[in-house]
Amino acid sequence: MGAAPSVICSNTDSFVDGLSLSPVFIYLDFEATGLSRWHDHITQIGAVASSGDGVVYSHFDTLVYTTRKICDKASEITGITNDQLKTAPKTKCALDNMFSWISSLRKGEQQVVLVAYNGINYDFPLLFSEMYRN
Repeated sequence: MGAAPSVICSNTDSFVDGLSLSPVFIYLDFEATGLSRWHDHITQIGAVASSGDGVVYSHFDTLVYTTRKICDKASEITGITNDQLKTAPKTKCALDNMFSWISSLRKGEQQVVLVAYNGINYDFPLLFSEMYRN
């Protein structure tokens, strides 16, 4: 059995109970040029939006252009090649598009909860590193 997904709030039951609207849950997955969460670059962003009942109602997916070459191991794991990224949006544009998509799903003051399977150890540090670089 795998580890539980990481969330930005460890006590989601009390977090959700205190909200007037059910939050939007965004399940994120990033692929990268290598296995380092701090030094490698995002090559693909995948995300789905779900309501509290678990029904997926929107998705976001894009390849991401990077000048850093994908290492053989990462390409083997993801199936993504350097050639596939040549016409993809640059990182800043891809991240802006992702955050615009997330923002478009909110109704008024509705909260957003970011969830990732390996969020604490990989996805969120990778995202933060890319945001810092861009």
